[in-house]
Amino acid sequence: MGTELLILLIIFFLVILQSIVGVGILVIGTPVLLIFNYDLIEIMGILLPISIFTSLINLTYLKINKKKFKIESQKDFRKYFFLICIPAIFFGLYLL
Repeated sequence: MGTELLILLIIFFLVILQSIVGVGILVIGTPVLLIFNYDLIEIMGILLPISIFTSLINLTYLKINKKKFKIESQKDFRKYFFLICIPAIFFGLYLL
C-alpha cells in the first residue's frame, strides 16, 4: 500500500507541475514509474489520459477567461520550429 500512495502523491505533484509549467506528467512521470518497475504500456495507460485531461482543463480555463495565447507569426520562426520538431518526433518514435 505504501508504494501506491507514493505514486499517487507523485502523480498529484506532476499534475500541478503540468498545470503551471506545461510539462511534467509524461516528461517526469515516465522515468519515475520506470524506476518503480512499471511497463511502458502500463505507464502510458496511466499517465497519457491524465496529461490529456489536464491540458484540456487548462485550455478550457484559458477560453473561459478570454486569455489570448499567440504563436509567433514570423515565418522564419515557424519554419525552424517545424524543421526541428518533425524530425525529432520521427526519431523519438523510431527509438520507441
